Amino acid sequence: MSQPAVDKYIRYPDAICANDFENPQHEELYRASIENQETFFASEAENVHWFRRWTKTIDTSHQYLHRWFKGGLTNIAYNCLDRHVLAGEGDRVCFFEDSVYTGTQRSWTYSQVLERSGRLATVLKEKFGISVGDRVVIYMPMVIEAAFAMLACARLGATHSVVFGGFAAKELANRIDDCTPKLIITSSCGIEPGKHIKYVPIVEEALSLCVKLPNATKLPRLIKQRYELNGALEERNLDPKKYHDYDQLVDNTS
Repeated sequence: MSQPAVDKYIRYPDAICANDFENPQHEELYRASIENQETFFASEAENVHWFRRWTKTIDTSHQYLHRWFKGGLTNIAYNCLDRHVLAGEGDRVCFFEDSVYTGTQRSWTYSQVLERSGRLATVLKEKFGISVGDRVVIYMPMVIEAAFAMLACARLGATHSVVFGGFAAKELANRIDDCTPKLIITSSCGIEPGKHIKYVPIVEEALSLCVKLPNATKLPRLIKQRYELNGALEERNLDPKKYHDYDQLVDNTS
């Protein structure tokens, strides 16, 4: 006897939620991705820029560890930014920065994001020696520089571990121990309803709690100072041997 089809959606009574989650286009794409997996994803991969084309869409020779696009070489940051700028789309809006806490509202074009994240990638490479396979912890609030940091890491082939800004020191320490990074990118503080959370004390305590990363307290920190609210959010008197100013380094890099 055939088994009934499994409904992949969570259904709610109309009295609670009357939204119809089904979408014909999505259903067709989903069906194709299941029934013709290799053909489907090979076709989708044609929409990505490749520096070296893959030789096999999916390698299933290992029982448990399947490798997608074997032999291929691409770069996510290039696909996110460079390809659009090269296609003449550099003046289109890439990000819109909007903060209810600081009143900041700004559009960032693809060209601008490419320039800023590219400078940061240069800083990471030349100042901190970040390269393919290295790990970087990003412990930042929801500011545009957090996105720049992710893109910069991707450009270099480094893995970034994003830790939500404001997480307690113990939780941050666990994540630092988990990925053993070469660098922490952080900010002077985060802004939440009715309060400011200083990040430097949390970072310092977290590094003191690490047990798997040798000499964790010597890990370099790249800090984005927040100058909103007339400078009240800036962290002063930092040890320059430990903390490196984000804006100074990025602004002085070509």
